[in-house]
Amino acid sequence: LILVWGENPVTDSSPVNVRRLRDAQRRGAQIIVIDHRRSETARALDAEWIGIRPGTDGALALGLIHLLIEQGLYDRHFVEHWVHGFKELQRYVRQFTPEEVSRITWIPAERVRRLAQTIGSARGLSILTYTGLEYSNSGVQAIRAVLTLQALSGHLDTPGGKLFKMKQPRRPRRLLTEPPAHARPPIGKDEFPIYHAVRNEAHAALLPRAILEGKPYPVRGLIISGSSLITAWPNPSLWRRALAALDYLVIVNRFPTADSQYADVFLPATTHYEIESYMYYDDFIQLRRRVIPPRGEARNDYLIFAELAARLGYGERWPQSEEAMIRWALEGTGVTLEDLRAHPEGVPLPQEPMRYRKYETGYLREDGRPGFNTPTGKFEVTSEWFREYGYEPLPVYTEPREGPLASPDLARRYPLVFNSGARSQYAFRSQHHNIPSLLKKHPRPLVWIHARDAAARGIADGEPVWVVSPRGRVRFFAHVTEDILPGVVEVNMGGGGPLGPPEWQRANVNDLTDPNNFDPISGFPVYKALLCDVVRDDKLES
Repeated sequence: LILVWGENPVTDSSPVNVRRLRDAQRRGAQIIVIDHRRSETARALDAEWIGIRPGTDGALALGLIHLLIEQGLYDRHFVEHWVHGFKELQRYVRQFTPEEVSRITWIPAERVRRLAQTIGSARGLSILTYTGLEYSNSGVQAIRAVLTLQALSGHLDTPGGKLFKMKQPRRPRRLLTEPPAHARPPIGKDEFPIYHAVRNEAHAALLPRAILEGKPYPVRGLIISGSSLITAWPNPSLWRRALAALDYLVIVNRFPTADSQYADVFLPATTHYEIESYMYYDDFIQLRRRVIPPRGEARNDYLIFAELAARLGYGERWPQSEEAMIRWALEGTGVTLEDLRAHPEGVPLPQEPMRYRKYETGYLREDGRPGFNTPTGKFEVTSEWFREYGYEPLPVYTEPREGPLASPDLARRYPLVFNSGARSQYAFRSQHHNIPSLLKKHPRPLVWIHARDAAARGIADGEPVWVVSPRGRVRFFAHVTEDILPGVVEVNMGGGGPLGPPEWQRANVNDLTDPNNFDPISGFPVYKALLCDVVRDDKLES
């Protein structure tokens, strides 16, 4: 059994998992897609689709856990020997009956029951999940709930389940620069301590406050490399004010972005066709050859930063050419640059044979003792790490703050559930709107709306409409379809930059999102569980 849950491999870069899913289908695997849309992946694989209200995935996972426990379909041996906090979880999930899960998720109760039976009887359970679960009020906890479901059903580090990778002693080296000793902590350390503990970096969501208010300390200069802040984060006007207030802004990119108009310096970067580099996969490494020389003044992104390091006096830490960088990365792998040049198809790296249930042997812990690399040595359903930082240790469900259940009064004005972030096959975030062959495939920004919801509003397919939220309104074009859950819309991201036709340039979806509505653990904004309405031009004022 494979659950494609909040993930759409058809639009991945690159879509390698589609081939793997097809191969699994041919071998007899059942594939179920859980998503608010009948996604491109569901259609390509002709897979069963379970439509779910955005932001409620955690409730579904907890309801499935409740049924597995109630019906004795969980892995008792794993629970008794390797799980910490099972009794607390058992008490907590009793409230998530199929009827309650149906009320929350909009999935029929009988379908929830059937899915639990399917999971409980599966010989293997693989779950592909991505950002569909992440950008909601309980994104981190929802992901924990899904992983807990997989573990309790007996599919953690087992064939067909979620695997811990084998150690790779000969992987290419990475150049990680540690912060200077006694440096001030990154912005967001206090607000999002687990994010800081995992990533040891500043949290971008709090940059405007540092720039405009000097809290916790002032930020006066910024380098934006390969990104577009104004189109990526909620409240674009806030980011415009922040970038305009900087003393110095440098943009490193291939094309102009929405941020570029505030730049003091724009450094043109090369595409992948103009550089020498390498590609590293799980079991092999391959040379990425230059196809054409760099155009104009464009430089490899890496070399821009390497020369900046040299001019600041620590260039010895950064190889100063593409060849030197590749040779540095290959040190210790047993593979040389000459090997890669002689084998353009790639060179396999030594791999330990896969072993399963590695927690039984001490493979996962630095001290060599059996168990998991957690404070208790067990799979922590109640996370002591979360408890230490003041977060709820169970994978609890939080109803979307701006949703039909938590905000019924607001939902009467904005009756549709807003979701954004689904990728297109013809653009990547705010990129590629200036490439005619791709733009021809997706010429205008769309809002997916169910045929029933469109009919109730007198909206025809292809018609220009306004998507309206408590924050503002943005013009999109209606894509009327049966391939989305009634009561939910999917609004294209990626507009708002200087490239492409005016329809895309004016369609910044983040004029509709809320910078003050975020997951309290990750700090990531809620892009996938808000409220809105879709209206025709002649109905806008009313």
